[in-house]
Amino acid sequence: MLKKKLIINDPFEEFAYAPQLQKQKKTIQYGTVEDIIKVIQNGPERYTPDWFWIRVTRFLYLTGIRRRQLISIIWEHIDFNHQILTICAHGSKNKKERKLPLPEILISDLQFLLQKHEDTGKVARSGQVFNITRFNSKYHGSVCSADQISGFYKRFSKSTGISVSPHRFRHTMATELGNMPDTNIFVLANILGHSDLRVTRQYVEKKLKPQIELLKKLEQHLTKENNRSK
Repeated sequence: MLKKKLIINDPFEEFAYAPQLQKQKKTIQYGTVEDIIKVIQNGPERYTPDWFWIRVTRFLYLTGIRRRQLISIIWEHIDFNHQILTICAHGSKNKKERKLPLPEILISDLQFLLQKHEDTGKVARSGQVFNITRFNSKYHGSVCSADQISGFYKRFSKSTGISVSPHRFRHTMATELGNMPDTNIFVLANILGHSDLRVTRQYVEKKLKPQIELLKKLEQHLTKENNRSK
């Protein structure tokens, strides 16, 4: 209508968009990351090789990256000297490349994985870091897929009762960091790769204890007023 100049003004420009429903982020339920690692370590053959899935679990939790980003990591993305991971634009939701510092334990995990890759044959710099197909013949193909990563945690959840998925690791990490005292929300946004700070704020839970204490003050004020009026 506007393009055809049948009307001068857009009749809908004064209307506000309906607010989107915001639910609490799904985190790991009925267990902790430590519990998950222990179960994998002491679990049955379906978790083979346990050392691989333990390191995948630890990496997802301590970096907060998505499963698509995980399978996109190749060896040339890792700077062992400076302990930095380059998250490529291809695997990122916002299609932006960024750097992420890695804690010491993940550097050790990656060095361990590198040795395992070398034990199975030559390692290319363009080779996939987290590739289960090289260590378990039950996984078909030559490259690990996002579905193979998710499939493992679906089976794990079903057999253990611990609700977990690659994205739950991200939500759990973000929620735990977001609710720690003195957490810098801008730094957390950088870790998670958020361009919009409002997305990061969704992980900061509204604690009930401060609300209860504040409402008690109002209750005490009301009680005092009632006592005066008697």
